Amino acid sequence: MNEIDYKSSKFQIERSLLQKAVRRGDVELTEKVVAYLLSVGDKDWLRDRLFVIAYEECWPIANQIQIKDLVFEYKKIALTVKNKNAWGLAELAGNFSKNNYKLDSTQSDDFNAGIIYLAKVLKDPENFWEEIKDFSGYHESESRIISAQKALNRAKFPGDKAMMYAAGYLSIYETVPPVEIIQPINNPDFPYWVAFDKHTDYGKMILQQIAEKLGMDYHTLKRMTFYNAGVVCNEIKSSPYFDALIDWRNRQMKGLQERWPEVEAMIIEETKAVADKLIMRISNPPQKNDDGQQSLF
Repeated sequence: MNEIDYKSSKFQIERSLLQKAVRRGDVELTEKVVAYLLSVGDKDWLRDRLFVIAYEECWPIANQIQIKDLVFEYKKIALTVKNKNAWGLAELAGNFSKNNYKLDSTQSDDFNAGIIYLAKVLKDPENFWEEIKDFSGYHESESRIISAQKALNRAKFPGDKAMMYAAGYLSIYETVPPVEIIQPINNPDFPYWVAFDKHTDYGKMILQQIAEKLGMDYHTLKRMTFYNAGVVCNEIKSSPYFDALIDWRNRQMKGLQERWPEVEAMIIEETKAVADKLIMRISNPPQKNDDGQQSLF
């Protein structure tokens, strides 16, 4: 996705951690982070982000998401076997529309047609929801498509909105796979350092420092970190567009992947002290009468 500007909130690290916990299926940590963000008054963000995370992590469950019980809903997504096909299609189409991605001739015509079509939608999305009503299969998927259209209003960024369009397209042109549930995970060794990524000011600072030390391009290192650590899921199935996206990104980083263990070790070392404070913070949320004015670091 496009970089998310979390500067409007001082809870950007907790927000980043939440998505990593959901993505990796850690139900206990997901509950803990949601509870913390609720305790500091971040409910509006949690409501809007819930739908974005659902479409990004497991789009087939997104039409079942409600906002009555935020803890329950976030845990519900965490418990799914992930399906990131809407995210993969949105990313490929967005990059294709900007001439960053070239169609893969080894893929099927239908596969590439999806990228071409969505790229056109992203350039001119105004009539998409009306046009899609004329497609065969619309009525069978109507409720799912309406849910995606409603969720669009909660998305703040172009890359997030693109997933809702992608979900609308996939609902008609692809067989929607069933939602699969995993056993709850509670990882006592959760890698909290993955929260300090390109979505946080602190993460950007650390990655810039590491890039300078290693003599690497910052944007390449940032992408390496995201695709080696940030997108890791508990389990993922039926995501051909996502698989193609990962394959494309890996080809871009060819010759650099062998440096990932070195980069990972440096990130862990540089963020350890802040990660320890993060763990303490989410484990001891402020009381209701607390103003939440805690130091992030």
